[in-house]
Parts: sequence; structure tokens; C-alpha cells
Amino acid sequence: MPISKKDKIRRIGFVLLKAVGFYTGWALGIAATSSSFGITHPPTWRLLAEAGPLAAIVLVTYLFWQLIEKRRLDLPFSRNWPRDALIGTAAGAAWIGGVIALLTVFGWFTVAGRNAVSYAPVWLLALLLNTIMQEMLVRGYIFSLIEREYNPIAASVATSVLFTLLHAGAFEAGAVAVANVFTMSLFMSALRIRFGGLLIPVLAHFIWNGAGGILMNGVQLASDYPSMFNIALTGPTLFSGGLYKLEGGLFVTLLNAAGILLFTLTRNSGAAQTHKS
Repeated sequence: MPISKKDKIRRIGFVLLKAVGFYTGWALGIAATSSSFGITHPPTWRLLAEAGPLAAIVLVTYLFWQLIEKRRLDLPFSRNWPRDALIGTAAGAAWIGGVIALLTVFGWFTVAGRNAVSYAPVWLLALLLNTIMQEMLVRGYIFSLIEREYNPIAASVATSVLFTLLHAGAFEAGAVAVANVFTMSLFMSALRIRFGGLLIPVLAHFIWNGAGGILMNGVQLASDYPSMFNIALTGPTLFSGGLYKLEGGLFVTLLNAAGILLFTLTRNSGAAQTHKS
């Protein structure tokens, strides 16, 4: 039976109402966990600063799943932990490695210096907490909600628009940087849909930020995050990113698009094989 226009409007209203309530709850949770308790040690402060928003998103997700959805919404983190850990790590390494390889082939990537970084494991743990929070924020409850009410494509596009708006600094860097943030989110969504959980996009996203940011200072992180190496990006800024680093160049767009196509096509191929059998 076709859905009436009134029912369509009602469905949109319910989805928007839940989304507004969800993000309002998350913002209130951040406000409640924002105290640094007077800690001035930089890596410890950063660790706590990332733990607060993560705790807030976990709590709000649980409350909405338990009280609003009555546990009837699937919120998968991993279908197969060993497989997902391996695929997520490989996808992240191939992603950042592919960009570096392209820049190196053209002679536009060099290591310009090295920095001493203390408490590197703490910084990396803080970055991991931030990555989990970001993925839960856009590809957790809200993604599952839109996917259930509409379809995976709608969930991917809507949450990628949200992800882009949350990275508002990209708009200062220009159209390529905005496109890269948006297509990066679509790539992470393709991983989530293809493998049915958050673990793979969390790990791929973490490796991108960790290797690109803390290791090479080539990805924009919070200003207090250190970097082990300084890289120099030369050549046409349209491809290398120039002042806006890796995420400002078209090579990232190319790798994002390749990832989206790869995991979308393999998912469709798998679905077709299942249908035939």
C-alpha cells in the first residue's frame, strides 16, 4: 500500500524530532562532563577532554535505544571482531598509504623534520576515543534510525551532510576540502553498510587520523595534538593540498571515491550472489 503524503510528513517529523532530541542530549552530556578537574598535564587533559564527549554519546545512545526505541533498533558495532579488526586496519592503512604513495610518485611529499613526542600512547588513546565518538555520533543511532525508516543511501547522505557540517573548518579551506570531508564520510558509511558494524569505520578513521595527524602532521587535528614528523607538501596545491595538508588535495578525493565504489560494488555483488542461491 502506498504511503500517504501525511504519513510521509509524519515520518520525517518523528525522525527529525528524535535527531534533535538525541543531539541535544549529547550536547547536555558534554556540558556535564566538560570539567578538566584542574589537570594541566597536556596528554592527560586531552584524554579527559575526549573521554567526556564519548561518555555522553554512549549514554545518550543507550537511553534512546532503551527508552525511545524499546531495543527494537539494531545498533551493530561488530559482526565478527577478528575479521573487522583486520579489515578496518587494512582499509585505513591502504587509504592513507595510497595518498602518500601518489604524492611520493610525483615527488610532492618529503619529510621535513622530526619531533620528540612524549606520552605517545596517551595521545593515540585520546585520538581513538575521539574517533569512536565521531563515528557513534554520525554512524551510530542516527544512521540506524534513518536506515530503518528509509534506506542505507538516505542514511549515508544525511549523516555525511551532518559530518561535513561538524567539520566546519573545511569550508575555509575551499571546495576540495569540503568534498573530501563529505566523501570521506560516504566512504566510512560504505564500510559500515558493507560489513554491518562500526568497528571497521572506527579503525579506518583512526588510522587515517593517527598516521596522517600524529605521525605526519598531514591531517588537521585539535591544535594541541603533537606530531612525530613534519612533512612538506609541494607541487600543485589542487592535488597536494598545500597549506591545508592532505585533506585539501584531490588525491584524497580520488582515494575516497575508490573506497566508496569498491565497498559498494562488493556489497551489491554479494547481495546478488545471495539472491541467486
